[in-house]
Amino acid sequence: MRATVVVPSLFALTDKVIGDPQMALFATFGGFATLVIAGFGGTRKDKLIAHTGLAITGSLALIIGTLVSGTTWLAVVVTVPVAFAIFFAGIAGPNAASGSTAAMFAYVLPVVSAGDASMIPSRLAGWWLASAAGTIAVLLLSPRPPGDRLRAAIADLAAELASRLSAAADGVITDPQSMHAAKERLRTAFLAAPYRPSGLATADQALSSLVQLLQWGASQVSDAFDGHVNMTTTRPADRALLRAAATLFTDTRDLLTGRAADPDVAGLEQARADSAASLRDLSGRAGEPDARMAAAQAVHAQAIAVVARGAVADALIASRRADPETIAAERRMWYGPHDALPGVAPGAASGGAGTVAAGSVPLI
Repeated sequence: MRATVVVPSLFALTDKVIGDPQMALFATFGGFATLVIAGFGGTRKDKLIAHTGLAITGSLALIIGTLVSGTTWLAVVVTVPVAFAIFFAGIAGPNAASGSTAAMFAYVLPVVSAGDASMIPSRLAGWWLASAAGTIAVLLLSPRPPGDRLRAAIADLAAELASRLSAAADGVITDPQSMHAAKERLRTAFLAAPYRPSGLATADQALSSLVQLLQWGASQVSDAFDGHVNMTTTRPADRALLRAAATLFTDTRDLLTGRAADPDVAGLEQARADSAASLRDLSGRAGEPDARMAAAQAVHAQAIAVVARGAVADALIASRRADPETIAAERRMWYGPHDALPGVAPGAASGGAGTVAAGSVPLI
């Protein structure tokens, strides 16, 4: 609908009113590239930044394409690095990937239509007119982007995890089907997204990590509640740890849905320490829980707590509310040595196969 309104209007303005064929050509194709080929997600600010980047990149490509279009062999040679640079820039994130094909329009059109430097001002004017009109149209009339649906699916699974943990902490057995359904919806939303959030931008990395982490968390919860360990009869310290983890999962949901949240990570760490301390104090006296079963329950509770802590940190970054220290710590978890969060085994906070390590909070 936006393209149907904007593109013909740009053509009529530049061809019939201004009367500049080069401006009309590039305004028309620029509008198509901006409104049909490119599809940017995120907030209005994200979209504005993405459209500005497309306008600048397209301008550079347009100038280069026009300058080399007069010589066939030169155009062939230059096209290789230009095309590589534009498409390689797509690794920066989903919006960059979505804009790479649109930016190629600004290069292919001038390079295949021979021209000279005198045409650059008219061509740039048409491209920037299309960029400005397209950006305004996108900001005023935007459907719900795939990225928002992915965030909604992540928030839904976080809420399901919080619900099951809260119920278990109260000794209530819950049906796992709703959690499994939320996990499957998240997986479907992630795989169905046109450009998966796995670029180099920090917020995209955090969102991608959060998808893996919550799926791993759902598996941990299934192992704890639906397997050989009965987590509804845990010790009081483990129940408190499950409640703290449930609170952080709720905060994860709130962060991704734009609500106010103040994650109490320190409270979770204290609950982890209390759980470990109460386990060490078991003496095997009559009336105490079985030590082996208590140890198994503590391991599950600690593992779930680690997932909750990693999830809320990723959610803070994905929602752009994290402080520099949190971002630096999570980056070390994604890319470097796993020493940012004490007590986490390699791979644990990034959705891998790691489990809770002894670290500063020994389990047994």
